[in-house]
Amino acid sequence: MWILLVLIVGGLLSWKFVFAKKNGKESAKVERGEVAEELVLTGEIKAQEHAQLAFQSSGEITWMGVSEGDKVMKGQMLAKLDTVSLNAAYQQALSNLRLAEATLERVHDDVKDNDEDESFTEKETRTTAEVAKDKAYEAVIIARRNLRNAGIIAPFGGVVTNVSHPYSGINTSFTESQIEVVNPESMYFEVNADQTEVVGLSEGQEVKIMLDAYPDDELVGKISNISFAPKVNEVGTVYGVKISVESLDANKFRVGMTGDAKLVTDRRGDVLYVPPKFVNSEKGKRYLLLDGDRKVYVEVGLEGEERTEVKGEIKEGDVIYD
Repeated sequence: MWILLVLIVGGLLSWKFVFAKKNGKESAKVERGEVAEELVLTGEIKAQEHAQLAFQSSGEITWMGVSEGDKVMKGQMLAKLDTVSLNAAYQQALSNLRLAEATLERVHDDVKDNDEDESFTEKETRTTAEVAKDKAYEAVIIARRNLRNAGIIAPFGGVVTNVSHPYSGINTSFTESQIEVVNPESMYFEVNADQTEVVGLSEGQEVKIMLDAYPDDELVGKISNISFAPKVNEVGTVYGVKISVESLDANKFRVGMTGDAKLVTDRRGDVLYVPPKFVNSEKGKRYLLLDGDRKVYVEVGLEGEERTEVKGEIKEGDVIYD
């Protein structure tokens, strides 16, 4: 009797399978469980501390102290310009300041006893000397700054990723980037979300990241910041979303690597769901196929990547067809 029962059940299941296959249809069951609605956004790895460094003035490069791939520390001198003319300008500014100070002292000495009855001519002479001294002092400050800016200093610790002129003797302009420095420890993943998507996101929300270069590795991060103002030069209203990831190993991951970020925007438990491909549409209405050809119109709730919530005249365990 048991053998007969097994044969009957097996025959029925085989018949249903063969019948479905003959009609070119696949079957599934209506199940109960949790459905999560996901938002998939494309982004790339960036670094918070990422700088294109340039000289503050034009001139000839006399010393380049780093090469591509070198590790640098904050405050380290990376390159220098020829400072002969800059130092001469600084010394000349100091000389002009001393001259202006001496002239001012002489003028003050000439009018020292005329505080109460100083004439307009004496006041003009004194003011002219004071202004000349102030201008000479400002010229010293500018010359000193130009001399100091003849070198490039690392603003933070990191890795040199590019050197425009890895040798000396080249004339360069202050508008040209010379050295690129990136701090690998400040890397993060950034995506863009439009105004309809960003409202469903929040700081601290968990994110799963799949990079194109490592499709088998899943990274887990959290939203660390959502920009308050939209990005410029973008089509539509787009906001930047920063995602912090602790496991971004600099020996494996690189700035500029692209991938997808999956964020759960809504979640519901204890609901009926089916695979998305089994939900059909007809004149704006959604329906499921039961018993091969019977249409049962349903209301669709949350739509996930692998599960779609359905409501209607169906129950858990119903067999549906594609």
